[in-house]
Amino acid sequence: MLRLIKVNLLRMLRQPLFRAAVCGIGLIRFVYTFGDTEIYRRVLTERSWRPDLLYLAAMYGWGSSLLPYINLCLAALPAILLYIQDDRSGRMSVLLPRTGWGCYALAQAFSAAGGAFLCMLGGDLLFFLVGHFGLGLPIGSSCSVGISSSLLEAENYWGGLLVYEAMNGILAAFLTLLASAVAGVVRDAQFVVILPMILQFFFTYSWADFTLTVGLPKWTSPKFVYMFDWSPFRKDELKLGFALGHMFLTALAVSLLLYVLIRRRYRR
Repeated sequence: MLRLIKVNLLRMLRQPLFRAAVCGIGLIRFVYTFGDTEIYRRVLTERSWRPDLLYLAAMYGWGSSLLPYINLCLAALPAILLYIQDDRSGRMSVLLPRTGWGCYALAQAFSAAGGAFLCMLGGDLLFFLVGHFGLGLPIGSSCSVGISSSLLEAENYWGGLLVYEAMNGILAAFLTLLASAVAGVVRDAQFVVILPMILQFFFTYSWADFTLTVGLPKWTSPKFVYMFDWSPFRKDELKLGFALGHMFLTALAVSLLLYVLIRRRYRR
C-alpha cells in the first residue's frame, strides 16, 4: 500500500497540472490578500504600514473574498483527475488484481489527501516567498499576537506559521477526500472538482450554525476542526493534532466507501 501511495504522489507531483495548481494557489492568495483596498493603499501604495504576512493571511483571508474557495478546488484538482483518469484509462482494472481492492482503496484515499495537502502547502509557500522577498514584509512579528495562537503569543512566529499553514493544507486534504468519495460514484470531473468549494460553503455557513443551534459538540463541524481561528482548543499543538486525527479517520471512512464501490463494480 505504501508503495502505491508513493507512486500516486510521484505521478501527481510530476504532472504539469500540479505545478500549475500550486502557482494558481499562490497567485490567487496574493490577489485576495493584497487586493483588499486598505492593504493595497497602506502596504503597496503609501508604504505606511508593514504588517507581517501571517497576520495578513489570517485577518484578510476567508472573510474578505470568495477567491480562497477556488484555491480548495485547485488543491483537489490533481488528485481528483488522477483517480478519474485511472478509472477511464483502465489502469484501475490492471492494478486491482495485483494490489487487492482494500489496498487500492486505502492508497487512493491517502494519496489524494497527501496530494491536496502538498499542493495547498506549495501555493501558500509561494505566497510567503513572494511577500517576503518581493515586498520585503516580515513573515511574523508582534503584529501577529492578536491572532488566537499559543505559539504566536509566545513569540514563536515560525511555529505559529507552520501550524496555521498545516491546518490550511489539512482542510484541503479533508475536502479532497470527500470529493474523492463522490468521484467513486459520479465520474464527472467538472462537477467533482468544484465540490470542495461547495462543501466549504456548507460547512462554514450551514452546518456550523446548525451545530451551534442544536447544541452539538463543536468537533462535529469541520469549521471548528480545520479552521485555525475557530478551533475549540487553545494550544496550537492540540489544534493541529485534532485536525490531523479527524482527517485520518475521514481517510479511513472514504477508503471503506471506495472499497465497497470498487468491489461492487468490478465483481459484476
